[in-house]
Amino acid sequence: MSTQRARLAIQQDDQPLDAIVVTTLPCYPFCCHEDLLMMTRHQLIEVAALFNAHLPCAMQIEVSETVTDAHIRHCIETLV
Repeated sequence: MSTQRARLAIQQDDQPLDAIVVTTLPCYPFCCHEDLLMMTRHQLIEVAALFNAHLPCAMQIEVSETVTDAHIRHCIETLV
């Protein structure tokens, strides 16, 4: 049995709970800032979905149709 190891860990400070939240991802969702800037909306939503699958509900990235690509991109950049 092989276990996939995390490739990326994101550490966030949760002020209201006075806690540190560490989120791990199985892979890098993009290679660099330029890669993120060139992504289509569909690709941005895929990256956000990867983060959302591992983030606590309160920290998830909103991806509804009313949210702009720029906002999704900004949320992703804030995490990494």
